[in-house]
Amino acid sequence: MINDTNQAVQHFDERSRHRLTIGYFSPFDTLLLRDLIFELDANIDVFIAEAGPEHVITDVLMNDLDCAVVMDHYGFDQEFSKMGLKTALLHTDQMVIGASEKLPIRDAVSIEQLRRYPIIYYSNEESSYLKRAFLESLGLNGQALNVERVFSFEHMQMLVSLGKALEFYPRELIRAYDKTSRHIQYWPIKDASDQRFTFNLVYRSDNHNPALRQLLDQIKVTNGMPKQA
Repeated sequence: MINDTNQAVQHFDERSRHRLTIGYFSPFDTLLLRDLIFELDANIDVFIAEAGPEHVITDVLMNDLDCAVVMDHYGFDQEFSKMGLKTALLHTDQMVIGASEKLPIRDAVSIEQLRRYPIIYYSNEESSYLKRAFLESLGLNGQALNVERVFSFEHMQMLVSLGKALEFYPRELIRAYDKTSRHIQYWPIKDASDQRFTFNLVYRSDNHNPALRQLLDQIKVTNGMPKQA
């Protein structure tokens, strides 16, 4: 029994060293993660968790996740370094507005037009992160626009395509993700402040999981940077 227990503990310890837990908050994050995860060693057991941005950040801080994808530098700066977190840049994009081809919108969406329609965003759990970032990126207070959360990405796309609501999307990633939506057009925001933002991988500076180090090295290769020695 002692021998069996020792072997079981050793096997569990070996598996834990090769386990990598990653959090994400939107379907667009999976586009950024999929190829990176695919390039990891086959012996790394990857666990993926979807939750709101606030949730995944907290889970990384609590060591419940090794890392997480978070949108940043949009409306406000999270200042992750003050939390004891490091970041690795995954993608830089620009926010655009998705609107039905039925709506009388051409070339760009004005702030006045944003006031005329509900603006929706997807999150699988209660979260105000995206709403706050969007409003602050426009320099507007919380009462200026009607911004609401929906529980399903597919339902969100249906509402937007039918002209029932508007949505804000990352320009480059929505082109890659939603090639089948022929009834939604994507417009820049007229007379708005800079709508650029980043997707970052956040992780604890004291996390020495070898699987996480391998993921970070893969990100550096993707970004054209040399691996760590």
